[in-house]
Amino acid sequence: MMMNDMKLDDFVLLLSTTDQLSEKTFLDELFKSKNQLLEINELNDSEQQLIYSHPFKLDNKYYNADIKFITLNDQKKQLNSNLIDQTEALVIIFDCKKENCLNEIEELFLKFNDDNLQEKVLICRSNNDPDLNNEHVLNWCCKNRFELVDLSEIKDLEDDDGEDQLKILEKIGFNRCVEILDTHSWSTIRFKDEQDDLPNASSDLRSEIKQDNLVDSYFKELTLNENDKSSDFDEKKLTFEELFSQIREFKDKADQLTGDDKYNYAEKVAMAFLNALDEDDE
Repeated sequence: MMMNDMKLDDFVLLLSTTDQLSEKTFLDELFKSKNQLLEINELNDSEQQLIYSHPFKLDNKYYNADIKFITLNDQKKQLNSNLIDQTEALVIIFDCKKENCLNEIEELFLKFNDDNLQEKVLICRSNNDPDLNNEHVLNWCCKNRFELVDLSEIKDLEDDDGEDQLKILEKIGFNRCVEILDTHSWSTIRFKDEQDDLPNASSDLRSEIKQDNLVDSYFKELTLNENDKSSDFDEKKLTFEELFSQIREFKDKADQLTGDDKYNYAEKVAMAFLNALDEDDE
């Protein structure tokens, strides 16, 4: 099947601007870190050139999901509008030691509609070079809402104060890459503790009914206006899974707000997730 006839769902587009760390090497190491076998499925694009699909299973505390990484045989020729328009998760590998690395990243990034991209990650391997200063890369990431993941990063376990203990809990390297993908609202998500309260309905219908009910009731609670700055997300006591299933709706709602309302709304959503995590830990 040709690429221009194909709709790709639940995929991460993996691109690279360097030979220092190839897409194949990155995927080899990522899959091994999660004890998964790297498969390579061949597809044809509109020019009859091969693109590659690599199935990957997300498996965390809350859900399972089947996604895939997409890599290209010829990045310059095959990065077409059809593929770009379907991309919601973008990972770019780059050489952080290369002087003009940002120019190459920017050239790739400008091909995409930023509004469509939900997850954006830059991957590098610094080898913990003490002379390397990546402040300009960090600034670019902040400006363009990318997350920078250095596969060479190691944890410092020496300090015992509270702040450093929190850092110890943070995931790094390949684990952080997967954690970022865990936050995306994939269509193949299967929640581990989802109760089947509609046994005679299809899975799609159960999901749709559950989502509609949650959105209708929850957004009444979340709506911000000048007379309601203190609406409390905790009143609904939704679980992490229920909150997670509404990520796309939260974003759509936030896009309708401006200024302080948008900031306050984002803060309340973040607090709702933190509170749900606290409830789960208890």
